[in-house]
Amino acid sequence: MRTLIAATTFAIFATALLALDPPPPVTPVFKMSRETTFISGPLDKDGYPDYETAINETLRGKIKPAENACVRLWDAWGPTPEGGRPMHAEYWTWLGREAPPLKGDYFVPAFVFFKAEGRTDFQELDFDLHYQLNSRPWTAAAYPDYVAWLNANEKALAVVTEAVKRPEYFSPMVARTADGKPGMLLGCLLPHVQKARELGDALVKRAMLKIGQGKIDEAWADVIACHRLARHVAKGGTLIELLVGIALDAIACKSEVAFIEHAKPDAKRARACLRDLESLPPMSTVQNKLDGPERLILLDALCHVRRNGIEILEGLANFKEAGDKDSAANKALAKMDWTPAFKVCTANYDRMIDVVAEPDRPTRKAKAATFEAEFKKLKKGVEDSQDELNKSLVAGKVDAFVAEKIGVITLGLLLPASEKVRVAEDRCRANVDTTRLAFALAAYRSDHKQYPATLAVLAPKYVAAVPFDPVTGKPLLYKPSAEGYVLYSVGMNEIDDGGRLIGDPFDNVETRGDDVGVRMPSKK
Repeated sequence: MRTLIAATTFAIFATALLALDPPPPVTPVFKMSRETTFISGPLDKDGYPDYETAINETLRGKIKPAENACVRLWDAWGPTPEGGRPMHAEYWTWLGREAPPLKGDYFVPAFVFFKAEGRTDFQELDFDLHYQLNSRPWTAAAYPDYVAWLNANEKALAVVTEAVKRPEYFSPMVARTADGKPGMLLGCLLPHVQKARELGDALVKRAMLKIGQGKIDEAWADVIACHRLARHVAKGGTLIELLVGIALDAIACKSEVAFIEHAKPDAKRARACLRDLESLPPMSTVQNKLDGPERLILLDALCHVRRNGIEILEGLANFKEAGDKDSAANKALAKMDWTPAFKVCTANYDRMIDVVAEPDRPTRKAKAATFEAEFKKLKKGVEDSQDELNKSLVAGKVDAFVAEKIGVITLGLLLPASEKVRVAEDRCRANVDTTRLAFALAAYRSDHKQYPATLAVLAPKYVAAVPFDPVTGKPLLYKPSAEGYVLYSVGMNEIDDGGRLIGDPFDNVETRGDDVGVRMPSKK
């Protein structure tokens, strides 16, 4: 009996020791370093850089689900915000919550609501009406159908206004194919992003209705909720999420101009609104996206070329006779040293980040032009050697020449238009700065019964400092009059259009302006 007990005890102990032994280490497929794969780990089970985990661990940081606005926002979006494929189970694991139930009090877009109500003639808001409901007070008597739509979404909007008060935001990036296998991060689902834009639009429309009803505090609560939603969404990993955040912030700024003009806040209220705006978290940046997830999305795509075959690029890059995974080309690529491919991608991303990080706009434009010209030359080199590259691949002969060309091709397909997004970032800054100054001007007028002759007198009593034009680096342009004022940045064309603002009514293209700012009172 003692022998049996001893043998059994030894077996259990040995099993426990084996369970504690770590699994054998995975051998990396690539030489991993800062200048190649950019990350040194983790690896997936096949030895590839696990970019999905690297991105999500970085984005999540120490954020807890109870602090995460995204966790709660899904209770307004619903499990399939646009009716497509549901988010993969791994998404909810990263988020730290269960998927929302299929049925619930989820947000209903206007066109879906009106169609359900039998408005078969309704498609979407026409532009003029959309602009009016977003930027001017309106009444229930004038637009009862839209009041019914807002009322139908009351519970969903209540969730949103509660959710955006949370301090953090983390939306995981999870890419899976239809059969559940790891997919390219480039194709990860972002259906909630467009839904966020629709929610912000509804908040601003409701704010304009509240002003029309004289419910000023409720109107401001919706405006600031739209701002918070914008800042949260912009914290997502991709440039798309940043651009949607910038767009949401812009419609919130536009509604603030209407708030000032029609709610006519006194100095106390204007200062309180300004404090709310100044307490908002900063908008995320293009540099933050490029030097994080966007770079890793590109490198992940390069890994998928190695993992799944050159045919991933076929048709997009004029590869001929790539064949299947067992082709000579793909067999050769499996043995190729991919270091030159990764290096050319990482080096060019570094250069692009250096461009967008340049604070001086003229210097940045010059750097951007140089980078674009040199990258075009790099791409032209690939085009000129396409036949040679195809022959090498078909023959299964690969070397540093082939590796670098594959890297350049992948870059050419996926390199974002970073300078255009940087321009959107500058426009956002101009919108924010001029709108905040508009509240300071409202407070000054309440105290002195007129607008100041210059912006300089606003500091330090009304604002700590008067910001400069983010485009020129010079003072913002301010033209007071007996009726009001126009305050503006020269806009992205860098030309003073005399205060003709984006969004002003115009008779033809020639009379349209590019200036960014505030007109008080607004043009009808």
